[in-house]
Amino acid sequence: MFGVPPGIYRAAVTKFFAHKLIELLSNPDARVGTWVHSSIGENAPGVKTTSQNKGDTVHRTRKLGICTAAIIGVLSVFSVSCSSAAPANNDFTVQATTAQLAIVDLGPPGNSQGDEFVFSTTIARDGRPFGTGNSVCTRTRFVNDNDFTIQCLVTFRFPQGSIATQAAVDGVGGRYMQSINGGTGIYRDTRGEVLVEAPPGASVGTVVNITFHIS
Repeated sequence: MFGVPPGIYRAAVTKFFAHKLIELLSNPDARVGTWVHSSIGENAPGVKTTSQNKGDTVHRTRKLGICTAAIIGVLSVFSVSCSSAAPANNDFTVQATTAQLAIVDLGPPGNSQGDEFVFSTTIARDGRPFGTGNSVCTRTRFVNDNDFTIQCLVTFRFPQGSIATQAAVDGVGGRYMQSINGGTGIYRDTRGEVLVEAPPGASVGTVVNITFHIS
């Protein structure tokens, strides 16, 4: 739905309803009565009423039982509908195109330990704009131009949240994995891996394929 991996969308909505259930259970007098009357009706079977209140106030214990059962039912139906609508596959691939790139020469002049690569990318998914990527890579080990390691921290910003990744990479280009450290929005509790497939070298206009394997 809306380009969001189904597993993440399902988890986000389940958390929303769970939060509402906790809220209702923590203060039933303030919230449950209104919810039950509007959602179920004051004449629902099994609802015990009193004659002391002309508004037919629903008995507190009955309200809690009905409300809890109703929310659990909603969660069950939602889980089944999501499972039947799409397979629980949280993998998706995007294309990142380098928009800006700066190489910061730190330490001894020329290639050396401590140099930084700062760049931003535009993200596309299925040929449509899907967000941006923001990266800082630091050369943590340097032997020569063909033997070095860089440590990269990346934040991907998507329409409904961001994902933070990192990796230590030997050289530039090729295939390598990044770890997913978390995120925001619908990706708040995200973990997993990212497969990066990059051509050798780095320059403005370079296109990199990035596949997210979200658990």
